Amino acid sequence: MRWIRFELTEQDAVLGNTQLALAYPVIRRTQFRAVIGVFLYMMAVTLLLAWLVGRQGAMSVIGFGAIISIIVTWLVIFQYRRGTRNNMRGIIRDLPTEAYLTEHKIEILNDGVERSSKLHRTWLAWKAIHKLDETKQFYFIQGGPAHTFMIPKARILEGNLEQFWQELNEEWTKSRGTADRA
Repeated sequence: MRWIRFELTEQDAVLGNTQLALAYPVIRRTQFRAVIGVFLYMMAVTLLLAWLVGRQGAMSVIGFGAIISIIVTWLVIFQYRRGTRNNMRGIIRDLPTEAYLTEHKIEILNDGVERSSKLHRTWLAWKAIHKLDETKQFYFIQGGPAHTFMIPKARILEGNLEQFWQELNEEWTKSRGTADRA
């Protein structure tokens, strides 16, 4: 099977793009720095309070502060992910739905992969594809941060998804082998 047809819904677009955004190294580093910063700030406040309380209650203040620091840190992580998802939702809603949230076809060609819908056609050469990725809900053909083909597993209209993905992996691996030798 050299092609697959699927439908992309708003929910799929938001979820898939959020997964992609949170997986990129720059965003992961930013999230990590925010979490570490909040944790260190909370621990500094805890130690200051322990010093102000004195020797008698210092250990209970430190224990309580550590627990609060962990809870606040988890809330920051949750809010960061939620904020990313809400930002994606706003971006997707601003797109022309007839161009993006519609039926798509992805086809394996000799020189790359082509995605098409009613209003557009996009092509990625084998050399431009740097990663094929799979999550529980999606397959991703990544050609860069702004050029990723997303296939929602639950929205296949026509074609055998597993066979398509296997052929795509084989072609991509084969093309990378010839590119490395050139």
